[in-house]
This record gives sequence, structure tokens and C-alpha cells, in this order.
Amino acid sequence: MGSLYSDIPTWLHRIAAGHKLLVLAVLGALLFLTSSPLVLAAAALGCALLWLSLGRATAGPGACWCRC
Repeated sequence: MGSLYSDIPTWLHRIAAGHKLLVLAVLGALLFLTSSPLVLAAAALGCALLWLSLGRATAGPGACWCRC
């Protein structure tokens, strides 16, 4: 398993850790309480867009999902 650490700065590095944890806890609790497939699909899309917005920081040196 690779490391989750990235020394490439992103816009998420400028947000305090406490704020990120609070948002994660609140949104996670709300997702747990819903059973709507549309809401869950929107959350999955939001996660994918968030991940893509981080750019090179998420690529990693040996990303195993892109080896051909």
C-alpha cells in the first residue's frame, strides 16, 4: 500500500485540518442517513471532482491503476 502523503501543495493544504474534519464528519453522517440513489450518486460525483481538482498531487510516483 502506498503512502497518502503528497508534498505537492494543493488548495486543500490552505484549509485548516479541523475545518476539513468537521465537513467530513457532517457530510459522512448525512450520507449515512440517506438512502436516495440520486443523493449518493451526486456525492460520488462530488468526490471524483474533488479528487480531480487536486491534479498532480494525486498521481503518485507509481500509480498501480495506470500501469500498462
